[in-house]
Amino acid sequence: MPITGYKQVVKTGWLMSAEGKYRFKSNFAVGMKTQFARLQKDKDPNDGFQQARMTITPVIFTAEYGWFKSTLQPYVTGGLGITFFNINYETSPAQGTSINNVIFTMMPLVGLRYAASTNVFIFLESGMQLIADGPPIGFPKSEK
Repeated sequence: MPITGYKQVVKTGWLMSAEGKYRFKSNFAVGMKTQFARLQKDKDPNDGFQQARMTITPVIFTAEYGWFKSTLQPYVTGGLGITFFNINYETSPAQGTSINNVIFTMMPLVGLRYAASTNVFIFLESGMQLIADGPPIGFPKSEK
């Protein structure tokens, strides 16, 4: 879901995620997570940003702490990394703009895992990517 000035320009989109972890014998794990998010629906066809599309790809190194005493296993995760960011929009039928950037990223996350078997886990998690960069100049709320 877009926030700050982006939510006035693009709608929500879709996300793919891949993660690998090394779990120590304790309740601690380290890993790496990468995602690919695409926000490709223009929210307002009457603004100056026509056919707006955003691609966000973070690569994050994570540390996880969990409680594994039962089949329901709550956990918390924190991560630091970088995000590759691209936004495209048209300013007229014949002209467009593409902005690329690499940004520092933080990721807090909480989750609940269900141990269906020794190696199969069903999980529900909620987190966010905190990107240390605001919308480009000219976007709504770009001064923040």
